[in-house]
Amino acid sequence: MLAAYRHDDWPTADLAAFSRHLAACADCRRAEVDYRRTGELIRHLPSITPPPEFREAVFAAIRAEELRLAPEVARLSRAATNPELPVIRLAPRPPRPTRVRLAPRVALVAAVLLLSFVTAKLLPALDPSTLDRAATRLAGGPEPTVARYPLDARYSAVTGAMATDAWLVYSAADASRGAMLFARDRHSGRVAQLLATPSHDPLAVRAVTDHWAIWSVGGGMSSARWSLRAAALTASGAGASYTLVDGAAHGADTPVTFGGVWAEGDTALIAGATAAGRGVLLRVDLADPAGHAPVARVIARSSAPGHLFADPSAVGSAAYWADVWYDRANGLHSAVWRDDDAGQQAEVSQDETSFHPQVAGTALVWVEVSRRALANVAAGTDHSPDGDELLMGRLNGALEARDLISGQQWDVSPRADVAGVQAQGNLLVWHSDAHAHAYDLAARRSLPVDGQLGAALIAGCSTTSVVWMPGDATTLDVYDAAA
Repeated sequence: MLAAYRHDDWPTADLAAFSRHLAACADCRRAEVDYRRTGELIRHLPSITPPPEFREAVFAAIRAEELRLAPEVARLSRAATNPELPVIRLAPRPPRPTRVRLAPRVALVAAVLLLSFVTAKLLPALDPSTLDRAATRLAGGPEPTVARYPLDARYSAVTGAMATDAWLVYSAADASRGAMLFARDRHSGRVAQLLATPSHDPLAVRAVTDHWAIWSVGGGMSSARWSLRAAALTASGAGASYTLVDGAAHGADTPVTFGGVWAEGDTALIAGATAAGRGVLLRVDLADPAGHAPVARVIARSSAPGHLFADPSAVGSAAYWADVWYDRANGLHSAVWRDDDAGQQAEVSQDETSFHPQVAGTALVWVEVSRRALANVAAGTDHSPDGDELLMGRLNGALEARDLISGQQWDVSPRADVAGVQAQGNLLVWHSDAHAHAYDLAARRSLPVDGQLGAALIAGCSTTSVVWMPGDATTLDVYDAAA
């Protein structure tokens, strides 16, 4: 089964079940590491370049086969194809007797015209979430269940939050701007502080799974010290924490500019740019069978400087990310790339205007930004990888989705902020015009709690849950989509 898992050959439901088993079974994790190590060794085998005459011989054989088949193809193209079946003509239908009933017909026409007029006036004024909520009420469906968790009395200024069906992890600052990271076991109610002392550097929750919490300390820019850390989440509370990336290390493949992190189960992808200005994508296996600290390995690099890799995500063994760069002629660019377990990399976007890609379930989600906005937004701004990341925080565009199996593409929203989109599992959360929205990618409609998010400044999702901070800022609310 691991061979199919590694090559992304499973249906989504089977893949999710196996991923859960893999997260709980140490023997299978060890076997999966062996599979990956074998694939890594194969990828490093020398490639064999065929001699120049090989190509000529292949195409000569193709031309010879075409010449051999040409007479038969010509004969078939000239063969008569006229059908011999007789034409069947239907007898004329006798006219129906006319019945004069003017009043009902006039009433029916008036009713249709009135309904068309009302529909044309009202439907454009209703967004999809309004229609979904109205349909739920008309169908007598139950109101969504939302769990509310009070904030720590001292640390009440929440700066970020993520939740799964097992954990709620959030960062918050106190009156002196000291920031703390909290992990709440949603089953037992136990709350643990993940930091020994408050941090006076920017603190942000980046990813949460049922086994790990990942956060950044610092702004993630090459101009200042920052790091990316992870801590194990266990039934007894938070376990040991590890530094996944130290932005000040300045190794050849160490990101000095942070481009994003994605995690599921015991696997994490980290994107960024190195000190040489080259985009880099790292993979980290958080649960080492031998108990060693996680070690990151490179799975993709940009071929030229001046690029930032950002917004990584994965489905099965295939990784996706954005390659972002700037040129003076055309402004800011972003292309979506894919890497499979065989080391084959390819661009999957149709142009260079696709920002913030994320894989969720069987869908690829991204924000399509107009070329005019990309050409204009960058005027007079620093265009280092750091500057590109800051610019992306001000961009918005149309939120698009594509089914990776059927290839079908659809519009999720005509407007979304690039920096405010988050997707995982079948859940999608985004910000637009100071409002947050929640969406079910499998059903292709708004979630029942979409209307509750409103102007929430903090909103995000994991594979199973949506978390947000309502306007009163006294609780964190969590909706479990599978509940």
